Amino acid sequence: TKKVYFDFAWSALQFNKALKRLLHQYKYHHKTALRLLFAKLMLNFIDEYNLDIRQFDLVIPIPLFSSNLRTRGYNQSYLLAKEITQHLRLNLNCHILFKTRPTPSQSELNRKERWTNLSGAFTIKQSHQLKAKRVLLIDDLMTTGATVSIAAQTLKESGCPCVGVLTLATVS
Repeated sequence: TKKVYFDFAWSALQFNKALKRLLHQYKYHHKTALRLLFAKLMLNFIDEYNLDIRQFDLVIPIPLFSSNLRTRGYNQSYLLAKEITQHLRLNLNCHILFKTRPTPSQSELNRKERWTNLSGAFTIKQSHQLKAKRVLLIDDLMTTGATVSIAAQTLKESGCPCVGVLTLATVS
């Protein structure tokens, strides 16, 4: 296993076949209204387990590479993060962490390939805004943890002392 760079991770749900179908609709068939259901599930999870969500100075969604964003038309992680931060009145920033190159979809890769696929794939703009900031990364799905870990590594190298992760679901 690889070293993970995030400090902890929370997932609202366990990934299953029904959720797989819904996530596929959400990500690839413009069913963006599902963000409301997904965000509600994540918010209920935060409330139910009394998670210390207010410890974070910034909430950052996992970014898509620019051409992928243009093709899809939206970033599914940003839509979730926007709903959650509006509800909880947290600071959302999608102008600091960027994906620097196109990478094959993580879903098409095995466990080892997922880690090498994203190595060096993220960069920081305006790193001065991250000094001593506690960041919560938001993504839709965590499988191996490679995406959020490499994003967290990038954030920590820019001065973040703590990076937490919140996802809709995790694959066990």
